Amino acid sequence: MQLLSIASWDKGDNGGLSNPEQNFLVRRARLKFDGFAYSPKLKYKLELGLSNSDLSGG
Repeated sequence: MQLLSIASWDKGDNGGLSNPEQNFLVRRARLKFDGFAYSPKLKYKLELGLSNSDLSGG
């Protein structure tokens, strides 16, 4: 899993911080499974892409 978080604030005239803005993005999220079913000769491998960039290609 790869995450991206961005936070920004404006600096006010009196030196304080104001107008907070936050963004949170899941860049990659994948589930991977592998193993065998019934006997070691029947193997499987499954990988699921769950993030938006995996689903839409963008």
